[in-house]
Amino acid sequence: MHQSDLKLFIRYFKRYTLFQGSLFALSLFLLLLGTALQLPVPLIFKEIIDRIIPAKDLPLLGIYSLLILVVVILREFTLYFSKLVDQKLRNGIYKKMVDELLYVYYQLPFKKVKEKDSGYFYSRVFNEPAEIEESLTSTATFAIKVFLIFFFGLIVCLRLSWKLTLFVLFLSTGFYFLNLLFGKKIRDYSLKFQEFKARFGEIALEVLKGFKIVNLMQVVVPVKKILSPALNDYLGIRLKRVEVSGIYSGVYGVLSDFLPVGVFLFGSIEIVRGNLTVGGLVAFMELMRYISSPMDSISEIFIEIQTTAGVIERIEEFKATADRNGGVSFEGSINAISLENVAVDFGGNRFIEGLSYEFVKGKKYAILGPNGSGKSTLIEIITGLINPSEGTVKLNSTLPLEKVSKKDYFKRLSVSFYPPLLLPTLKDNLALISDGKLREVAKKDILKEREDDVKFSQLSAGEKQKLSLLIALSRENCDFLILDEPLANLDDVSKEYYWTLIENYSRGKGLIVALPSAEIDLSGFEKMFLEKVEHNSST
Repeated sequence: MHQSDLKLFIRYFKRYTLFQGSLFALSLFLLLLGTALQLPVPLIFKEIIDRIIPAKDLPLLGIYSLLILVVVILREFTLYFSKLVDQKLRNGIYKKMVDELLYVYYQLPFKKVKEKDSGYFYSRVFNEPAEIEESLTSTATFAIKVFLIFFFGLIVCLRLSWKLTLFVLFLSTGFYFLNLLFGKKIRDYSLKFQEFKARFGEIALEVLKGFKIVNLMQVVVPVKKILSPALNDYLGIRLKRVEVSGIYSGVYGVLSDFLPVGVFLFGSIEIVRGNLTVGGLVAFMELMRYISSPMDSISEIFIEIQTTAGVIERIEEFKATADRNGGVSFEGSINAISLENVAVDFGGNRFIEGLSYEFVKGKKYAILGPNGSGKSTLIEIITGLINPSEGTVKLNSTLPLEKVSKKDYFKRLSVSFYPPLLLPTLKDNLALISDGKLREVAKKDILKEREDDVKFSQLSAGEKQKLSLLIALSRENCDFLILDEPLANLDDVSKEYYWTLIENYSRGKGLIVALPSAEIDLSGFEKMFLEKVEHNSST
C-alpha cells in the first residue's frame, strides 16, 4: 500500500468522521469494550483445562460456564449498538459529502455539464460518496479494532509463550511484503472501475429515457448494441479488479492458514518439552483465532484503503474542475451587456461568428431565427454560462464578463430557458415564485385541483413553460430579464396572457427574448436576426 494512499484516507477520515465528535467517541468506546470482551474467554478455557477438569470441580465449572455466557451476551449487545452507531456515522458522512459535491456540481463550467449526461454526474455526486462513507467508517473502525485485538492479544500471548509469539510475528512480515507487491495494481484498477462505471451509467440512463420510442419503433436490439460496448468495458474492468484482488487474497489466505497450523505444531513441541501446558496451548490457539482473524483482514483493509483512495482521487479531481465563481466582485446595477466580435464553436461547428451588439437596461430586444441559428447558444453567452470561442462580453461597456464573479452577475439576471428544467415537484417550484400575484396565477393555471406534490415531469409541456416563466418574472432586483422561447407550447389565449405578464413585469429592466419568429406583436422591440449556420443540428 502506498503511503500517499494512507495519508489521503486519513485526511478524509479526519474531515468526515472526526467532525461528528461525541458520536465518534461513542463508537470508539463500544469498539474498545467489544475488543476487551473477546479476550477473557481463552483465559477461562485455560483455567478449565489445566485446573478445573483435573480437580473434577463441577460447581466451579458451572460458574465458569455462566461467566463465558455472560461475556458472550455482553459482546453481542456491544456489537449490536456498535452497528447502530456506525450507521449513524455513515449517514452523517454521506450527507456531508453529498452536500459538498452537489455544491461543486452547480459550480461546474456549463460546457463541461453539456459534455456529459446527468447519469454520469449522478454517479459522481451520489454513488461515489456511498462507497467512501462505508469505507471511512467500516474500514477505519475495523482497522482500529484489528490493532486493539492484535496489541492486547499479543500481550496475553507473550505471557503464555514468548517463543510461539515470536514465531507469529516472524510470519507476519510476509503479509507486509505481499501488500507492497499488489497495492498499486489494485489501486489502478479501482480508478478505472469507477470511471467505466460512470460512463456506463451515463449511457444506460439515456437508453432508459427512450422508453417510448424504443417500444413504438421496436428497436430493442439496436439499443442493446448501443449499450453493449460500455457494458463490456464496465464488466471487463470489474472482472479484472476481482481477478487481481482474488490473487492477492488467495496468497494472503495461504499464509493465514499456515499460521495456526504452524502454531499448533510448534506448541505441541513446547508441551513435550514441558514449556507449555495443554490448557496454555488451547488458550494460545483461541487467542490466535482472534489475532489471525484481524491479520487475515489486514489484506482486506489494505485493499479497501487503496480502493477508497482511488475514489477519493476521483472526487478530488471532480472538485478541481469546478468553477469557483471567482473573479472581481460586482456591486450595483448592470446598465449594459455588450458583445464584441463574438464567435461560438461547439461540436466542431461554428454557430455564431463576428457578432457585436449591445443590450441596454430599460430596452426590449427580440432575438429571432430558426432552429439551429444559435439563439439558445447566444442566450448562454449573454448569461455567462459559456464563454465565447472568440471575442468578449462586457458589462457596462468596460468590465469583461469573464473577470467578474459569476455569483454576483447571476444575482442581476432572471432567466427562463427552453426547454424548461426545474425542481422535482410542483410544490418545490411554486416556492420559487416570490410574487404573490404570480403565485396565484400559478395555482389557478397550473396547480388547479391537483395535489402540489405532483412531479414536474408529469406536467404538460405548456404547464412547464408557464411555471418557468412565472418563476423568472417573479425575481426581484434584477436588471435583465432573459427568456428563451417563452411562448413555446402555449395556446393562443395563453400566449396573449403571458406576453402581457412579460411586458408588465419587465418594466424598468432590460428584456431579451429569443423567438423562432415574430409570432407576437414586437412593437417597441429592437430585433436581431440570426441565420441558420450550415451543418448545425441544434439550437
